[in-house]
Amino acid sequence: MRRRSLPIVSSEELVTWHTGSLVKRLEGLRELDPSPELSDMAWGEPLTPGHIYFKSTEEWQVAYDDVKAALQGRGHVPRGPERRAQRKARATRNSSTEKRRRR
Repeated sequence: MRRRSLPIVSSEELVTWHTGSLVKRLEGLRELDPSPELSDMAWGEPLTPGHIYFKSTEEWQVAYDDVKAALQGRGHVPRGPERRAQRKARATRNSSTEKRRRR
């Protein structure tokens, strides 16, 4: 199921967010419906002011650019296989260090 809406957040506030929260917001923006014509929302359904509903709006583009700009200065967050490889390398390094200490 697609996300219905996201609140509008200022770029100044986004800078204070953790990297994971920014990534989740970026994912949420990507999940929004492309346009009202392609949405399954009812035409009479009320829209909350201060929220973004569709990708085809200027608010969505500004919010997307703001999140991308906030993430630009952040470090890379490793996921899945990359983290697994890092853990394995660390474990190998630690076990070889222990063997040297025992000698």
